[in-house]
Amino acid sequence: MAEMAFPRHESGLVDFDCYLPYLPDHPDNVPIYVIPSSASPFVHQHVYFKLDEYRSPGKTGAEGELNPLSWFRSFSYNQILMRRDQETRVHQDFVRHVEPPPVAVVEMSIEDFRRLDLAAVASLGLQLTLNPEKAPQNFPDTGLSAIIRRSARLDVADYFDTLRESTIHELASPKVTPHKIITSAFKRLAIYLDDKRLADEANERLADDPEYYPLRVRDKRHFLNMGNCLLKREFQIETTPEETVLDAGIIAA
Repeated sequence: MAEMAFPRHESGLVDFDCYLPYLPDHPDNVPIYVIPSSASPFVHQHVYFKLDEYRSPGKTGAEGELNPLSWFRSFSYNQILMRRDQETRVHQDFVRHVEPPPVAVVEMSIEDFRRLDLAAVASLGLQLTLNPEKAPQNFPDTGLSAIIRRSARLDVADYFDTLRESTIHELASPKVTPHKIITSAFKRLAIYLDDKRLADEANERLADDPEYYPLRVRDKRHFLNMGNCLLKREFQIETTPEETVLDAGIIAA
């Protein structure tokens, strides 16, 4: 049987609906976050592959990761959690390489995904600011973010609350990402972060279409590091060499 091409939206993005026949579990029952291992029944399926084709030709691995195509491919919102045997079926049924969409679409998609990450950052940051006792549960070896500790707590809470609302508002009209992916991301993030505001947004969207995808979600430390970076810039806080702060632009993967 001939290998099938992945169906596309008009924008050139892959239509994730083609994965639905390979997702026997209701997404509510699919793990939110898994550590990849041979023992795990679930795997992260990158919708855009193969890896080498999304890195800059002639570049080292580290240099290649700076390629926007690599960012685009690696964003968790372009990955689906699925059973290992079903992933094998996908690779048997479909073509071996997925061409990326046009460059302009890739750039707009990255912008949408960054906003989704910012919604997660705001959610986690707000929780840790208002409920510092939860910090050991989330980050047992580091405790509460050093930057949050050094800032006026109510100012930080207001910053994160405003950031969350602004990103939700912006994603009501995403630049190019299908609404079903935005809804799926909100739903998965709401469960993972136990965020009622994100849950309300997701459920309102799901009232129109109850189907959503079991997207991969990044580890909470990724969002914590992003939040530290944003707070450092917002409140002009100096950090010590020992404090880990990611550049705000490095939010893919």
